[in-house]
Amino acid sequence: MARYLSPAKTCLLALVELYVEDAVPHDGALPVLCFITSHLIDVDVDVDVASFSNPRSSRDRWQKARDIVGLIASINDFEQLLSPYSAATGLPGRRLWDVFLHKIWSIDSLHALHQFFDRLRLLLAKTKDELSLLAASGWPPPTEGTRLSRNSPFGTFVRRSQLEFGRLRFSDVGELWKDFVKYRQPTASAWRRRNPAAGPLSFDSVLLAGEHEWGAATADIAAVAYGDVLDENAARRLPASTDDLEILLEFQIDQMQRFGVRVPVKMRNEYSSLLKESYAVPSTSHYLRCLDAWRSGDYPTSYDYLHQYFDYTMHSSHRPFYQYALLTLAVLQAEFGCYKEAVDAMLETVSTARENRDMTCLNYALNWLFHFGQAHPHLVKELESNSMLGSGKETLAFLRVKAKEAGMFSLWSAALLSEAKLCLANGDSIATAVEYMVRSSQVLVERNIKYMVASQTALSIALWDRLGSASTTLMACRIFLMCHAPHSRVDDSLNITARLASLQAGRGQYDEAMSLLENIDANALRTWKMNQYWRRYRGLLKVLRNLHRNDLDGADYLLSQLLQTQPDDLEADLVSRG
Repeated sequence: MARYLSPAKTCLLALVELYVEDAVPHDGALPVLCFITSHLIDVDVDVDVASFSNPRSSRDRWQKARDIVGLIASINDFEQLLSPYSAATGLPGRRLWDVFLHKIWSIDSLHALHQFFDRLRLLLAKTKDELSLLAASGWPPPTEGTRLSRNSPFGTFVRRSQLEFGRLRFSDVGELWKDFVKYRQPTASAWRRRNPAAGPLSFDSVLLAGEHEWGAATADIAAVAYGDVLDENAARRLPASTDDLEILLEFQIDQMQRFGVRVPVKMRNEYSSLLKESYAVPSTSHYLRCLDAWRSGDYPTSYDYLHQYFDYTMHSSHRPFYQYALLTLAVLQAEFGCYKEAVDAMLETVSTARENRDMTCLNYALNWLFHFGQAHPHLVKELESNSMLGSGKETLAFLRVKAKEAGMFSLWSAALLSEAKLCLANGDSIATAVEYMVRSSQVLVERNIKYMVASQTALSIALWDRLGSASTTLMACRIFLMCHAPHSRVDDSLNITARLASLQAGRGQYDEAMSLLENIDANALRTWKMNQYWRRYRGLLKVLRNLHRNDLDGADYLLSQLLQTQPDDLEADLVSRG
């Protein structure tokens, strides 16, 4: 497995070459550029979904990962992109897909593959030094035409591809060539229809030229050189590079951390098959497995994978990030009810972050300790008395100032929201709480921090609910689910959906309330904690509906089941609404 190059990237290079040669028509330029750019640059594409309850939310969220795997596995994405457009050059009536086929089938030997990568330098614009050298040598200046800037995304891609190809060992180049032949093979029938002279051996010009000399032995030579590459019934290995695996891995981790969801089963199986065929397993794969086990509620497995990942970091260049291992461990232990161990781990995180002068980790650790203290005051009571953390107001003031100084805008906004919550909890002025909320909202809007809108909405819902404006609360819930749910964590969206269901149940609309909970995306409920929350809240609504319908036996049965839940297993808002 190559570190960077793969058959899919080779085809992308061929498509870039077609663009530079002005073979792409005007109406197809934008789709082609968008296609190439989407596979070269990590862009955050906004999803357009109607609500959190719409299953498209989960599908669109993972679309980038599906595109990566689809491009690695098959050349069909290129056909779907290029077939609708006519070619700007060549014979009339030819499609852009036909020109692309000619480009990739002209790479008909290992030598031709070397020539293809060698001529990539011609796609780049000459530097000033190169132009001066040409003028001094008496050579004419290069002809005008489309050329790529060396620092542009396309130019960087071309230069890196050339560099990585030059670094490959001969055996790796041979593997890349055979993978490219296998990747291109599904287009053989289309290529032969357009070029009747192409024969069964047209994929390799060396075999084609030696067929007259070798005769019947040509098939044996092809079998020795290519093995089962040409066998359509052989088990196919997905030709992914290490770079492709790391990009796919980082994307999955980012989605799980940002939205709190699990990787869909089909995608997880596809990634596992890619990982099995890799010679080098990325260390972050242990962290991905840890997150997946964490979301599924498997504490021992997630704990083991977390140790595997950070055992690796202690023996590598990532050792300065040890405090983040402690931070993750504390959050993991708190998630599964090991509160005392979580506090100890977080205090060690604070000490290590101070020692390493990591203000980012320190601020997040203090923010976590503050919110943990609000939920479990008896566990941090001694810490405040010993002045290790100070009071809640002092901690929030410190976090607000330090987060602003460090440019940690999400934490700055969260600290302002926490101060607003503290005002409401202590019975302070409503105007002061609203002031903190407006300042927090200003930070979110100015910095376009979409994923924190859920926290802002949840607090505004609580505020309007306390003020007795049920209609405003209902409107805030619906606006969030229509506009902001796709960019927020799934658990936040579930909480607000549950709040909306509670409001509708309070108005006697029990069927509509149950429909809201029943239509939540099934993939979101694969997370253990959210599934438990959803089941309990749905049970609570059923109790209220049975009481409304005077079904006392049914309500008593459901209530007896709900009362078996431990107090620590219930969310605070679930208890308060019950």
